Amino acid sequence: MRLVVRSLVSLAAIASLASGLPARAQSGSSVPAPERVTTQSNLNYDAVLRIMAEGDAAVAAQKFPVALDKYDLARKSFGALVQFHQGLAGSFSGIDVKISNDQRQRAAQAAQGRDQAAYKLALLYRRLNQPEVAIPLLVQVVQSQNPTTDLGKQAYAQLYELGFTSLPYPRSVDGTQPAPQQPAPQTPPAQQPPAR
Repeated sequence: MRLVVRSLVSLAAIASLASGLPARAQSGSSVPAPERVTTQSNLNYDAVLRIMAEGDAAVAAQKFPVALDKYDLARKSFGALVQFHQGLAGSFSGIDVKISNDQRQRAAQAAQGRDQAAYKLALLYRRLNQPEVAIPLLVQVVQSQNPTTDLGKQAYAQLYELGFTSLPYPRSVDGTQPAPQQPAPQTPPAQQPPAR
């Protein structure tokens, strides 16, 4: 009997830690629904946006170490959100399409925030004359965003200005217009040698 009571107490303690709520003695058999906590955590999109805004304010006040910390925290928090939302989307795939799609959209939104935070962090490292730290962040942004998006183009332009890449993008023929997209040449099918 004592073992069962201890197990139940342990489970209640673990559950209270997981929910972030203090442990309470339960009377009766019904379990109250947990409260939704949406603003007290860095695992909330709006809260992470506020952290990024604090980084912007620190840059404006020339408090660069504070700004570095805020942008890095925002980047890591958005990254965690991406992973969690993608995981939930996968868990609900084939079970509840609406929840799965909602989680995919939230993951995409968090990925955009992560890339914006990484870009701001890279710009600040560049401003502090630390290109060796800025370059990997910029490469991550280009890989995540795709070079055709505005943020991807901006990150690639920074890489070009730093001398990490040798060609600008989008490239131009005469220096004013982007080069037209050429279709890939069609290769003729391989011919079979004549039978002997």
